[in-house]
Amino acid sequence: MIGVLAVQYGGASTKDGALKKGSDPDLRVRYVTLSRSALASMRKNLLEGASLYSTDWKISKRSNGIGYEYSVQRITPLYKTLNLEKQVEELIAPYKDGVMLRKRVAKPMSLIEVKLLVTGQPPELNKHNPLEDMETL
Repeated sequence: MIGVLAVQYGGASTKDGALKKGSDPDLRVRYVTLSRSALASMRKNLLEGASLYSTDWKISKRSNGIGYEYSVQRITPLYKTLNLEKQVEELIAPYKDGVMLRKRVAKPMSLIEVKLLVTGQPPELNKHNPLEDMETL
């Protein structure tokens, strides 16, 4: 999984991503988790000469309800066109040191939590089934 910090336009149309002239873009910072296949799909849809990181994307649920589709909305981010770079810098400032993002990317898990995640049931706590023996999974 790949974690991405993204700027979302809350005031944009959900159909075409456009903003009404003179309306507030309602900028928000969001955390987006992408799978490898999602990142590959984004790269495939990227226009020649455009950067994956400086493109506005439209992310929508697939028509079958399984997964998402990624399409290029704009090559130049709308916040740059609207001269809102300072506002975006202020919004992402708390994330620049990486502490908040690291908390989102990886959650430390105990051995018991790992076993519960893998098997779907809590491990037995007795002498014959020690927690340290991962081979019993």
